[in-house]
Amino acid sequence: MLMKSILCVVTLTGAGMVAGQTTVGPRERAPTINRLATSVPMARADKGRQVAVVNIRLQMENGKVSAARVVQTRRINSFAPKVFLRQGGDWEVRINGEERDRFFTFNPGYREAETGKSETNPYTWIGHSGSLDWRLVIPLYRGDRRIDARSIVVIDRKTSELIFKAAL
Repeated sequence: MLMKSILCVVTLTGAGMVAGQTTVGPRERAPTINRLATSVPMARADKGRQVAVVNIRLQMENGKVSAARVVQTRRINSFAPKVFLRQGGDWEVRINGEERDRFFTFNPGYREAETGKSETNPYTWIGHSGSLDWRLVIPLYRGDRRIDARSIVVIDRKTSELIFKAAL
């Protein structure tokens, strides 16, 4: 009985010491956030700056397109992403009109994933299988020049296969 009492006291004393080590120091002040007195509206694109937004439903099999269907196409006044500066990508988007333009984009059917710590390359590309909704934004201007686009064609750069084409 004496042994159990001593063991209980030692255990409780040790637990109290551990609990004492986990105390939190003095409270830190929350960071201050500078707020504007009035909101600043975002600049709007003028009439000459438009983009075409194309919603596409892709049927994928391990990252490869087996079917593509345009769900919706619309033109809106907006600033465009800087796609003409891209030097590479899996797919080439050709803009057909009075003049031809093109830019590159990545295949949305692949996602980058971590392989694990034991691998020499910590990342790998995983192909998507099934239906995938993809929104492609196409600039209808380049610098100060308006692009009179009538249609687009998306082509796989490695295989030169047609992914899809759509009227704008």
